[in-house]
Amino acid sequence: MKTLNCVLLVDDDNVNNFLTEKVIQKIGLCRKIKTSLNGEEALLYLAKNCCSFQEGYPELILLDNNMPEMNGIEFMESFNQINFNSNNKVKIVVLTASENPRDKEKLEKLGVEAYLTKPLTEEKLLSIL
Repeated sequence: MKTLNCVLLVDDDNVNNFLTEKVIQKIGLCRKIKTSLNGEEALLYLAKNCCSFQEGYPELILLDNNMPEMNGIEFMESFNQINFNSNNKVKIVVLTASENPRDKEKLEKLGVEAYLTKPLTEEKLLSIL
């Protein structure tokens, strides 16, 4: 498994963020984990840091769907409009407690590559890499 430079975790639940970070660290997936508490904060981070390569481009985004300010669907709609200065393709995976089939279908149409239910485990993470 290739070590990624950066994973962006977008979730408003601090407990889930802590547990997800521990799983990521345990398997040695990446050098750096950045956490945003909602979609709007994540987009601001991406626009400020990643488009100019100040911090590096996340190769993986783990995205909750049910968040305040901006949910996962709204994030994906906005994300798809950003013009990144990179040839790298980011893999976006929804990590959520909801298994709403309409949300899943809409997110997949917006470019989400996988849809996992919480809590994240090593097995689930490895299955999408």
